Amino acid sequence: MTEEKLREVYDKYYRLVMKAAYDVLKDFDDSQDVCQEVFHKLIQKWNKVSPEDYAGWLALTARRKALDFLKKSYRKHEMTVLEQPCENGKGEHAERLIYHREATTGEDLLDAIIKREFTTEFMDRLYARNPQWHEIMTMQVYEQATDAEMAAALGLTIENLRVKKHRMNKWIEKTYGDKYDDI
Repeated sequence: MTEEKLREVYDKYYRLVMKAAYDVLKDFDDSQDVCQEVFHKLIQKWNKVSPEDYAGWLALTARRKALDFLKKSYRKHEMTVLEQPCENGKGEHAERLIYHREATTGEDLLDAIIKREFTTEFMDRLYARNPQWHEIMTMQVYEQATDAEMAAALGLTIENLRVKKHRMNKWIEKTYGDKYDDI
């Protein structure tokens, strides 16, 4: 394989490989590492992969390498909330959940992924049910704000906040039951 031919294949399929890796890893830097490994593997198997199969082979290999990376990786995902300006340009802020990585063991990785998926679904449904409940949950769990701080931030009395929290907890208990306690 010539360097020119490799460059041509790389330029043509780089985005495909990066997307396949990123869809699994959700991390740009890790996806670049996987991309590098995939093209290195292509160089090793150059004679065994036909040019018409490059797209499928590269996408499948990228996905498998990314899954291997997740299995070998020692990560724990921790959710935090960031405020970012809304797109409407009115100076409002939107909360965005992001994940940070920390070291942990392999079985914890699977638990962390399951919890992340459940938490994302839970917070989306909570927001759909009542945006103020979503705000209360975010402040309570992620910011660890006191009732007084939450009431002040939301423009509520402490008693009104407690009523809203009680209703929210009843809805959570009714909707999720024991699943919520596990997270």
